[in-house]
Amino acid sequence: IDSLEIDIDTMIPLGLILNELISNSLKHAFTKEQKGKIKVSIKEINEQLILKVQDNGQCPDNKEYQASNKFGNRLILAFSQKLKAKYNIETNNGTVVTLTINNYQKTA
Repeated sequence: IDSLEIDIDTMIPLGLILNELISNSLKHAFTKEQKGKIKVSIKEINEQLILKVQDNGQCPDNKEYQASNKFGNRLILAFSQKLKAKYNIETNNGTVVTLTINNYQKTA
């Protein structure tokens, strides 16, 4: 994770999204016998924040995952919209969720 000084109006939704994505991986991606890995990265590239949460667990059906109307998915989508973030999900050898955030402020 890059050392970033981000405004609170960005950090709160980002933290809630991050919490939900990690919780989803812990609850759904791994069996009890499986030792899984979750990788989290937050980088600033070309004046964009790139949040990536990746696991090596069981892959859900991508279309079903994106169309889910569960509370957690609605929360992620709502906060992504608030941040005007591009939200992308890839399911191949695990799940990778990437948010590209253009609408953020740094602290003064």
